Amino acid sequence: MSIESSVAFDVARERFGHVSSEDEGAVADGIAWYLQSRVVEHAFDRAFRVPGYRLHSTCFFGCYVRWTFSPLIVSRWAEGLGRAEFLRHQTGRDWPRVDRRPATRLGQPALGIALALASLERELGWPTLQGALRVAAGGQERRPFVASLEHATARNLKTVFAVASRAPVDPRLGSVTSVPAATCGTTPCYVTHVTLIGGDGIPFPLPVLVEFEDGAQVRERWDGTVDALEFESAAVATRVRLDPDRRSLLDADYANGEYQRVPRSDVRVVKWVSAWMLWLQDAMLTSAFPL
Repeated sequence: MSIESSVAFDVARERFGHVSSEDEGAVADGIAWYLQSRVVEHAFDRAFRVPGYRLHSTCFFGCYVRWTFSPLIVSRWAEGLGRAEFLRHQTGRDWPRVDRRPATRLGQPALGIALALASLERELGWPTLQGALRVAAGGQERRPFVASLEHATARNLKTVFAVASRAPVDPRLGSVTSVPAATCGTTPCYVTHVTLIGGDGIPFPLPVLVEFEDGAQVRERWDGTVDALEFESAAVATRVRLDPDRRSLLDADYANGEYQRVPRSDVRVVKWVSAWMLWLQDAMLTSAFPL
């Protein structure tokens, strides 16, 4: 899908080229990179009858020789938007290896804009974002890009793009306690205290999902203005998740957004390893070099 990606990026870059004159840096590149991820996903679906962005591959000899693993499909939410490259700019890590994809030639601001738009797609929905982008592409209102999106969606989006222009952020859970209380009104109960860290780095209010031992759930939105949330319940809290749907793609580490009171011990490791060995056997038979 490299040809489709390149063509889609160039067409979108031409369509939004006018925003470059508004002193908004790499906004046009970011918009074009986000839109090409959607176009390639549709093209991949047409070609292979399953949504995806590309087949997983590795490269050798400076990536002049590429080896594709046909059973493995990579989604656009990571590869298509350049999330790994965005994180690489901040951490300086050398994994995953640079493989000459176009995202490696874009700077951190452009990749941040692409991830911000993808996050808004999850938060606002594609129809709303599509209409806002159509307004911005017309350029008839002579507003800056962010102001055009705000006018079209009736939402305050300055924070989203301010976060995207910085280094990757890391909103996360702190301590979680769930202790018995004397009473909650007239009945015995538990009080769960959830500490939240990094509120100045969230692009929009993120959901916090708390699950309790009796099967009940409560969902609260955290806008970053407070550093703790408190819940009263009839049962002890067993699991807490920050942004469980992963709407924010600007988060540098998803792993520190989840708390589980009792670690899972029922994972069928042998069953999983057996399934992986069967896949590895087929992959080696179909993709290995003949000797």
